[in-house]
Formats: sequence, structure tokens, C-alpha cells
Amino acid sequence: MHWFKFKDNYSVDYNLLISDLGRRQRAEEQIEEYEIPYRNENLIIHTNRYKPYLREMTVVAKDIRQIDRINAWLRGRGKLRTSIDEGGFFYASIFSGLDYEEIARDTQDFRVSFKVDPFFYLDSGQEIITITEPIKLINPGTYYAEPTIKIYGTGNITLNINSDFYEFRNVEDEITIDSNLQVIYRDTLNQSNKFYSKDFPTFDIGDINITWEGNVSKIEIMPRWRML
Repeated sequence: MHWFKFKDNYSVDYNLLISDLGRRQRAEEQIEEYEIPYRNENLIIHTNRYKPYLREMTVVAKDIRQIDRINAWLRGRGKLRTSIDEGGFFYASIFSGLDYEEIARDTQDFRVSFKVDPFFYLDSGQEIITITEPIKLINPGTYYAEPTIKIYGTGNITLNINSDFYEFRNVEDEITIDSNLQVIYRDTLNQSNKFYSKDFPTFDIGDINITWEGNVSKIEIMPRWRML
């Protein structure tokens, strides 16, 4: 039996039957195109950025009395899992509520439209990797990852990822850098003034060699592997 899970709630919890889960899609790249005077071809720039896509599911409400609860659940943004997309999840949003007239007309059938972010996030990329010595990781995804890295140490620290390096100064016990949200913090305190590099760390596809300089006792990494 098919199911989906949205914002930590399963479809079966609302007595829903799934007749169509839709399909995961290859996201469309954002392309910039410019006309060049007196040339036959246009200038096309591949941005390596991708657009969200629409994924529609067809659902049957076994108990019409649950519709108000279902409508309250199926809104906003959260993690989306399905029974046919094993090993990971999507981030998705729902912008419109259920069509009550459609449900009544179609004998309790209705459509749910998810606006799905371009990436499929692997469950393995949500696990914390703890290291106390240099390590080589391998990105199993098909796109670069934006990790969260928590460094336990003090003083001035340089984190090396392949040929890139990231400098932290005057660290007090620990510091966390979240490349997805692009924030640096310790507990609830902003620590961006301790970060002296232009870019946030990313993990390219393939081998990732991680070393460091300075007084570091351990590093915790959530890699956030993802696929297009």
C-alpha cells in the first residue's frame, strides 16, 4: 500500500488511500539567455541552479469526516517522504487548500499539489559523522552538498576541505557553521564575527579530504548528501 509522509505525519494516520503518488522529476535548470546583436546564435549561460517543480498526488479519503483535519495538515512547508522514493526525502510546500467541491463531486477523491524543491536528500547524509583525525569522505550524491560542521576547539582554527580552507578566530570551546542556512553560531549566539573566509564550505561530488590546523578535539559533520 502506498503512503506519503509530510511534516512528520503519515497519510495512513488520516485514513487516506493513495491512488497516484506522482513521480520525482529532474528539476529544470535556470538558464539565462541573451540576444547578441548581429549574431545568429544567442548567448546561453548555464547557472547550475534549479527550479522547484509541481508534484501532484491523487488521494482518496476513506472517512469524509476527516477532511477538516486533513486540510489543516496539508499546508505549509516540510519534509516529504513517499513509499516509492526510498532512502531519502524532499523539501516541499503546499500553497492551496483542498477543493471541497472536488472531493464531494469525485466521491472523496482529491488532488494534493506539492511544490517540490529540486533535490532529493539522502538519509545517509543526515547522519552525524564524528572525526578526531583527518579523513576522506565520498559524496555519493549528484550535486554538491551544503554541510553543517561543528568544531570543538579553542583559539584560531583553520579547516581544510580539499584545496579550500576556512579560518575561525578566537573560538571558545565550539563553533558551528551551517552552509545551508549560511549562519555561524555557538548555542544560540551569532558567531559570524569569528569566521574569516568569504565562502561557506561545500562538499563537491567525489572525494572530500578534511584536515585542520589548531587546537581541535573533534569535529561533527552532517554532510546533507543530495541528488538532482
